[in-house]
Amino acid sequence: MGRITINGTISQFSAKINVPEQLWEVKGGRAKGKSVESERINRHLDNIRIQIGKHYQSICDHDAYVTAEKVKNAWLGIGERYRTLVDVFEHYTNDLFKRIGVDRSKSTWWRYRAVLGHLRAFLKHEYNLHHIPLLELEQSFIEQYHVYLKTACRLKAGSVCRYIDCLSNVVNISFNNGFMPRNPFAFYSYSAPREPRTFLSEEELRIFQTARLKSVKHDYHRDLFLFSCFTGICYKDMRYLTCEQIIPDTKGSCGYTVTAARREENIWSNFSPQLCVFWKNIAEQLRHRLHSICRNLAVSIAPCVVLPNSAVSHGT
Repeated sequence: MGRITINGTISQFSAKINVPEQLWEVKGGRAKGKSVESERINRHLDNIRIQIGKHYQSICDHDAYVTAEKVKNAWLGIGERYRTLVDVFEHYTNDLFKRIGVDRSKSTWWRYRAVLGHLRAFLKHEYNLHHIPLLELEQSFIEQYHVYLKTACRLKAGSVCRYIDCLSNVVNISFNNGFMPRNPFAFYSYSAPREPRTFLSEEELRIFQTARLKSVKHDYHRDLFLFSCFTGICYKDMRYLTCEQIIPDTKGSCGYTVTAARREENIWSNFSPQLCVFWKNIAEQLRHRLHSICRNLAVSIAPCVVLPNSAVSHGT
């Protein structure tokens, strides 16, 4: 049985060695004599003392205080010093789920879940591992992860930038919490290239408004887009728009209440007859939140304003 005593704290552990009673010297804490058995026992005990001394010095260098229990746990290979990146990331993602509707949106939680999935696949693909300790992270790790997202996952620059930011954020939180002595990603930065902003001209908007599309689904997304254009509701707020948010007043005007993830405000606007038509077309289908407006809208606009003669006939 071994014993560690530090600043009045005591912790005992098993040395995993059997010593004959006639060879043990109680005062010196070692085996007596120079026999082969005594030297083997003493080498084993010296190795334990050296390892415990190294862990004691490491804890003194990085922690605010040191106890016998912390030194013993470090020697046994357990404790917070050996946290892994996947475990920390999963814990942070679970905390985000609890904060949905308080100070985080559900889309943020989904993004971190996606990053966690890519991170696990990357560790298996690149290192053939399921976990990697935080203490073993280097800047080369995030550089290789960046390449993996662009090549193996074929993600676009905007998605890669957001996923890299999520990983950097979790590692920085781990550093601030004292799980690692340094932040290996502190000097790594990546910015997605800015795409040129596109817009529709007045003529293109008129064509899009009067075009006859191929499906009711395209008509629905066209009405959503036009309703957003004429009311000024941004894309994110359109995703969360419900019938209950359109409020008529006594003067014949209508207003809507924006309830996005982090704010709530009332905006009043007089609906023109054309807006009333758009709203009537989409009101019945706003019972569920929308998550695919942007992609389906691109499919609807393309034949109208880019390829006007393909698959679409224009109304008069």
